[in-house]
Amino acid sequence: MTPTRSPTPTRSIGPGTFPIILTCFHQLNGREHWTLNVIESSQCIYTFEIRGNRDSYTYVSDQLKNLDRVDSYRGGCHVGNVPRDGVKEMRTKLTEVVIHKQEPWWSPQTWILDCIKHLRDIGWTFAGLNEMFLRRELQKDASRWELVEDTVYERMLQELESGKPVSPVKVILSAENGQSPSSDC
Repeated sequence: MTPTRSPTPTRSIGPGTFPIILTCFHQLNGREHWTLNVIESSQCIYTFEIRGNRDSYTYVSDQLKNLDRVDSYRGGCHVGNVPRDGVKEMRTKLTEVVIHKQEPWWSPQTWILDCIKHLRDIGWTFAGLNEMFLRRELQKDASRWELVEDTVYERMLQELESGKPVSPVKVILSAENGQSPSSDC
């Protein structure tokens, strides 16, 4: 029997909020780098991430324009919404999430997962998000990227403009056909 899994949920951007997306980037070493991003517009994207190496990990909050123009971008997952006046508060809240330098069990992806839990405590991320679900959603959006379909970033921009949620193209992963997935996202 083939296991069945629910499709990628269409979650809307709440009134007076900006979407928070977990974003995946491909690195030259074959690993994946995750960031949290608040999408205000295509020209204003707030990023929250860990940079550095095991001995120098540092929390960085930055801004960029047009995520589609970042060559290493491989899709993402809508994880919540932040009040439009809450980006500065989010930046501060994420300084509270612990960075574990020199710990072999810890990675910047662990920090992102901890951030999502931390933001859930104040109601800014969706309930029911766990690591397995997020990795699967990242894999699905990476497949959409490979198929040149709209990724979560493009869908969020469309919703910000139209005010209406945009459903993702349905993607079935090999893991959903009883095979194991081939990458982190």
